[in-house]
Amino acid sequence: GYAMNEPVQLREQGVEVNVLLAADVFNLAANGIAVSEVLIAQEPELVRKFVRASLRGLADTLANPAEAFDLSLQFIPEAQLGNLDLQRKVLEESLPFWQNELTAQHGLGYTDGQLWVRTEQFMREAGLLAGSVEVEKAYTNEFVPGKS
Repeated sequence: GYAMNEPVQLREQGVEVNVLLAADVFNLAANGIAVSEVLIAQEPELVRKFVRASLRGLADTLANPAEAFDLSLQFIPEAQLGNLDLQRKVLEESLPFWQNELTAQHGLGYTDGQLWVRTEQFMREAGLLAGSVEVEKAYTNEFVPGKS
């Protein structure tokens, strides 16, 4: 499961939880925004605006998670059907996963090329990839504000 979800739910049920993070053993590339090369070629400004808006939302959420949570309920009404206190705790647990030393240095949204190299190698060695991947074509920081 996800460290910011199931452990929170179990703790709320009174279960003592020990969380083992995969990143403590082997750090791999994780969440990001996927976009086709065709869209990048045809609509680079659209991609840039989408990334900028997404990162602004992320920054605003990190700065004021309570307000972000309340705002999200206006746009995701079905979220109100669940346990709101639990959902708030899941959000709070998520916040540290959205930033790290590299994002502190380079800004939110930045991804490390060496991390992608290690991820490709791990996936290939684990038999999750049929062959090598041109890692430098799998990601870009081009659309991260102030980065290239």
